Amino acid sequence: MIELILSNITPIATAVVAFLTCVGGGYAFLVREKRNFRNEITEASVSLVEREQKYSKLLETRLDLKDKDLQRISQELIELRIAQAGSGVDPEEILKDIIKSDSLGLMWANRRDSETTYTMVGVSKMYAATFLGGPQELYEGRTDYEVFNEAHARAFIKNNEQIYKDQTGMRVEEPARSKYTGVTGI
Repeated sequence: MIELILSNITPIATAVVAFLTCVGGGYAFLVREKRNFRNEITEASVSLVEREQKYSKLLETRLDLKDKDLQRISQELIELRIAQAGSGVDPEEILKDIIKSDSLGLMWANRRDSETTYTMVGVSKMYAATFLGGPQELYEGRTDYEVFNEAHARAFIKNNEQIYKDQTGMRVEEPARSKYTGVTGI
């Protein structure tokens, strides 16, 4: 009887070992594929991030170059207008032309009438439409007090007067709220 059992166990054991080998191999295959899939996803996301970073840097470089071109062209335009001023053209008209050609936006210039009065000489189309509300011509010739509330007008005049007295430029962020559109800006 033992011989009969032993003779039947060997094929059964061989079948069980073969079955477990297949299951183990299949499990090992699935674990390896899962690990490979995770690695591929990680590599793909890193690759995508790297591509986005490279593209962002490329755009920043292009934008910097365009800014430099714009500065150069603006400087050339100003120099050309100044040269024209030597030939009898009113400097205020040159300044108005420069401001009106400012398609990017937020530019205006004041003329000093007295220590406490500055009048807008020119306003860019974008600034007039977005911040002040209305066409450029509506604000030319108006004082800061007519365009802005009293507190902001006083702050603008203080900065303008400092620039006038020092005869140097000043970089300053002047917060303001339009009394016409309610738009707030710096």
